[in-house]
Amino acid sequence: MTIDWARELFEFYSEAFWRLVARLRYVAFEEAAIEDVSLKATFVYAYPSDEPSLADFEATCQTVERHGGRLSFVQLTCDSEELLRRVETPRRVEMKKLASADTMHRQMETLDYFQPLLGRAGLKIDNTDVLPDEVARRIAAHYGLTPP
Repeated sequence: MTIDWARELFEFYSEAFWRLVARLRYVAFEEAAIEDVSLKATFVYAYPSDEPSLADFEATCQTVERHGGRLSFVQLTCDSEELLRRVETPRRVEMKKLASADTMHRQMETLDYFQPLLGRAGLKIDNTDVLPDEVARRIAAHYGLTPP
């Protein structure tokens, strides 16, 4: 949601766009932690280009924890060939996400989409050949959550 809101105001990928995304996420996570509301959030970590945003990310994590919230990290990966196949789905086009295997392939020449998030431990699942329901069950079992 934060991407969509920021896109309404600023040019996609501009500095102002990313500043607003970081601030929106910070406030949303903080308020959820204060009110004891559970959230599920996804994001892509592309090393090394996302390194500068890790300070904002860590500040958000610390705020959630300061208010008694719990963070449970999951890194979902798949092999490169499968990633290139998945990126070209109609749903990604509809959501205005990267939807070109050619663009993804070019980005993968300089960015590591498989690097674990630095400084935060979590569960890693290679979902190349695993259905989404099974991935959800594994996450729930690992973190002691109610399965879907």
